[in-house]
Order: sequence, then structure tokens, then C-alpha cells
Amino acid sequence: MRIVAADGAGGASRWNVTTHGPRDIWKEIQDLAGRWRAAGSPGRYRLVFEPDGGQRAVSACGGLSWHLPTPRTLDEGAST
Repeated sequence: MRIVAADGAGGASRWNVTTHGPRDIWKEIQDLAGRWRAAGSPGRYRLVFEPDGGQRAVSACGGLSWHLPTPRTLDEGAST
């Protein structure tokens, strides 16, 4: 795996990364970056609160969205 990032001087720096474990995190990052670019590289999102308690983050154009985890109540171990 190779990760490339701009170095601020117009060039790029490269790193080799070794992955381990059951998930291919790099593929997940690439897939998400592709979805983000396909949605127009949105920089603004809105939060949607559903009547059933569900929550979603949605890009301004609506082209990218995901469900947020249900918040835990204080008696389930959430901190104040």
C-alpha cells in the first residue's frame, strides 16, 4: 500500500504502509474518497434528526449521506 500526500511545496511525499487485520482500511478510505469526489467534494453538511431517533449527516447537495450511531443514554454509560 502506498499513501501520497502533498508536501506543501508543490510536490508529493510517499509512504509505504503495511496493513494487517480482517478489514482493508485503505480500500475503505479510497471508496469513501471516491464517493466524496463523486458528490462534488462537499464541504458543508446538515444533520437530520428522524422521528424514530435516528440521525444522519447529509451533504448540502444530498449526494453523500450516512447514518450516525444512536447516542447512548446516561444510564448506558454515556458521560456528561
